[in-house]
This record gives sequence, structure tokens and C-alpha cells, in this order.
Amino acid sequence: MISVGLIGVGKIAKTFHLPAWEQVDGARVLALVDPRLDEARRVGREFGITNVFRTIEDMLDVVELDAVDICSPHIFHAEQACKALEAGLHCIIEKPFTTDKKNAKKIARKAHRKELIVMCAQHQRFRPESLLLKSRIDSGELGEIYHVNVEAMASRGVPIQVANSFTDKRFSGGGPLIDQGAHGIDIAWWFMGCPAPVSAFAVAYDGVAPKTGTTKSGSAWDVYNVEDFATGIIRFENNKSITIRTSYFSNCAEDNFSCEVLGTRGGVTWPDAIITKPYGNGVKRKKLGIEKPSLASVAELIHFISLIEGNERAIIPAHQSVELIGIIEALYKSAITMEKINF
Repeated sequence: MISVGLIGVGKIAKTFHLPAWEQVDGARVLALVDPRLDEARRVGREFGITNVFRTIEDMLDVVELDAVDICSPHIFHAEQACKALEAGLHCIIEKPFTTDKKNAKKIARKAHRKELIVMCAQHQRFRPESLLLKSRIDSGELGEIYHVNVEAMASRGVPIQVANSFTDKRFSGGGPLIDQGAHGIDIAWWFMGCPAPVSAFAVAYDGVAPKTGTTKSGSAWDVYNVEDFATGIIRFENNKSITIRTSYFSNCAEDNFSCEVLGTRGGVTWPDAIITKPYGNGVKRKKLGIEKPSLASVAELIHFISLIEGNERAIIPAHQSVELIGIIEALYKSAITMEKINF
């Protein structure tokens, strides 16, 4: 039985990670860490977890663990992961892996040196439609994938947060680009086969959101210093490309989290899994069926446990998580400097 400590009891932990852990055979969450001790105790009672601590150091002094699940605000990921790895614990880290490539490299190197598993929780790769489309793409059915367009747009979409954790750059490292964009770019890049990036260019805008307010999801904020909207293009080797639009506030007609994959023999839309192929002078479209729907948040944790047990090859290798943060970092740098950033 793999014993897990979970760090950070915010929305992601309560809505996705903790319910998912209850469905994973061979693992159990034994401890919670959060500086808001009363909230941690309340969540502990809800999920039947009695070991509750204010700091990771307090937890490590008391509970014997095999792994940690880091669900804290983005800016704390690197420090907490390094402490856990130093203590000999495997780590799964909610996206983004970190807020900068330097710290991402530090985590990956420490895990490699100590022969421990470190995995970023990019759960979109584990959606059944994602796995199906990836297998069809890898089979060569769509030819060479040369472009993916990503839409990660919300009209009014600040995530449910605690103490400005998504809207204050000191905690989040950025806005929708590092949050929703991390998922969108990752799934697009994965479909493409994770080619090496060559350059990035981006534009960000921050004149839409009120500086204080409450979203339709119930999130309140009194600090808002991240971008409302960002758009960018990443060029990869062999002239492949990804374009992205992402927003928390945009006044778009409807929320949209999707991508369109273009290959030399056909294309596909995600997540609705519609394949487009040449047909005469036009194209024909076919929707693929998903035989066994499953929860991506459960599937990623099962995979993490299998990695610890040495039973599977990594679907999200640490070096890809490092490179993804480098791509996002370059997009932000481009938006600030208004220049193309070369890798």
C-alpha cells in the first residue's frame, strides 16, 4: 500500500484529487498539509483523514509516507517538491509543474539523482478521448502533424480560489496562460509528438477584468494583477506550430476549451474526437466512439502509482514538464518585451 500526503486543500484537492484517490487501489492518503489548519481539519473529516498539519516539515516528522500530492498555489510547488524529494518521497505535482524553467529543472534533476518519480498532473493526457486520438495520430493515420490550434477561452472564468491564489501573480506566477494554457499547450504538443521548440511570440491584454469582484463560479478577489487574455504562436522544429488563445475575462460568446489538430493526411478536433479526411474535392467527417469512459483524474493517479511500482513507462516524463514550463516562460517574456523569443 502506497501512503500519500496531500499538500494544499483548495478546490483542486477537494474536487478532483481527494475523490480520485478514494478510487485508486493500492494507495491511500494518510495526511493533509495546509497553513489554514481549521480548513485542513474540516477537509480531513470529510475524507476520513486524521493526520493534519500546518507545514510539510511537521508532516514528515510524524507520518511515514511514500509519496506526496502537491495541490498548493503554483508558486509553492518547487519548494515543496524539493523538500519531499529530499525526504525520499515520490511526487505528483498539480499543473503547472513550477512557475519557471530554472526550478523545473531543479526538481527533475533532484528526482533523477535520488531515483524517485516526479510527475506533473497534466490530466488532459489521460482523458479517454485524448488516449484514443493519440493512438490514432501515432499510427500515422493523420500523417505528419504540422499545426494545432488551441482555444482555452472563458468569458468570465477565474477558477474558484483562496486568497487570490489565481489572480495574484505572487502566488500564481501568471494568469490564464500558465493556468488553462498549461493544459492546452501540453495536449497540443503531446499530439504533435513533443518536437523541440524554436521560437515563441505572444501578446497579452489586461484591460477587461475588474480589480475586485466575484465570478459566476463564486470566486472572489481583491487583487487582480495577471493577464485577462493572451494569444501566442510557438514554432517548432520542421516548421511545425501551435497557436493559442486563452482568457479568464474576454467577453467571448461562450467558454471553449478545445483544439484542432492538422496533419498531412487528415485532421481531428479535441475533445469531441471528430476526424476529418480528404474525400473527393472536399472532406468527410467521422466522430469516434469512446468505448470505456473513465475519469482522467483517477487514471493519472493510477499511472503515478504504477510508475512508483515500476510497472509502466511514463506518459508525462519530467523532461517534458520542464520543456513545457520553458515554452510558457518564453511566451510571457515575449508578451512583456513585444519581441520573438528564440530557444
